[in-house]
Amino acid sequence: MRHTQVIKAAMTLVVLSACQSPSPELTTSDIAAVKANYPDWAAATANKDTAAIAKLVTADAWISVPNQAAIVGREATVVWTKAWPADLRQTWVVDEVGGYQDMAYSRATATESYSLPDGKQATEHAVCVGIHRRQADGSWQFSRSICHSIDPLPLAPTAKKP
Repeated sequence: MRHTQVIKAAMTLVVLSACQSPSPELTTSDIAAVKANYPDWAAATANKDTAAIAKLVTADAWISVPNQAAIVGREATVVWTKAWPADLRQTWVVDEVGGYQDMAYSRATATESYSLPDGKQATEHAVCVGIHRRQADGSWQFSRSICHSIDPLPLAPTAKKP
């Protein structure tokens, strides 16, 4: 009789533990991996490493930046980054990461510097919000991103009076 009760208790514990769902909270490792997407993106774009860029975005990625149509898809993202200035450098500060299970969001600020066609140096500052999805291999990729400049618009040149 005692042996039967022990087996029943053990079976009950097995069934109950199998019914528990995974923790919905992101782990510190998840948060670190999402944050790492930003310097990885900066390095990949600076080095024109199209394979690394492709690994950082989902196949259905959607990226919205000012003054142009959204970039949709992994291949379009790679093509878009190829057109960036050769000397583009980005520095990112990730201000916030949160999420639930296999989806995370991030809020970050960026500083970009590059040469203009006339050789002058330009610097831009932007804020971005990203959505990241965990992949089957455990990595995190950008799924959605929207960024905008926080710099004031340049003033139009004033016409000289005759």
